Amino acid sequence: MKKTNQGILYWTISPAEGIIYKNSTSVENTGMAQIKPDNEVLEMAISREIAARNFFLALADRLDNPELCKMLKELADEELVHRERLELELIKNGIVVGTAKKDNNFQSSDYVISSEEIINLDLKDLLEICIQKEDASFRFYQEMLLHSLDTSTKETLLAIIEDEIKHKLRFETEYQKLLKKH
Repeated sequence: MKKTNQGILYWTISPAEGIIYKNSTSVENTGMAQIKPDNEVLEMAISREIAARNFFLALADRLDNPELCKMLKELADEELVHRERLELELIKNGIVVGTAKKDNNFQSSDYVISSEEIINLDLKDLLEICIQKEDASFRFYQEMLLHSLDTSTKETLLAIIEDEIKHKLRFETEYQKLLKKH
């Protein structure tokens, strides 16, 4: 919620539509949950970081390439740092971490892949998947940046966007190395 000259500016989200609405009316029983946009953005981003970390760790456990395993574990650690940054922003907004409303509409499908699929994919395919996932993360954070209002939240999101670009470049570098070997 944001104060305006006319009173308070409320943001509402329609769970059925997944659309954020802005209005300057008082809180009414509209059937839509009242949200603070930055908190919603941060909660969604935290869910994404958890999924990304779990994906990288699961992938590292299934690969025989020690160099790539090390890189995946380093990236998983960076995802943990992202989560901590995002949680700090929630704390600054007065939300006790761990009690924040869970976003039931968020799908971490960008990071869902079964063990059988991992086993059956070659290294080239796995690197392509990782490149796509990092690109999706970059686009996700760009979109979340558009919905955030607070300067501190925007700065945090921009820092994570930069990291996601670096992650993608690391995977692309590994992919190019692999192509040169074959």
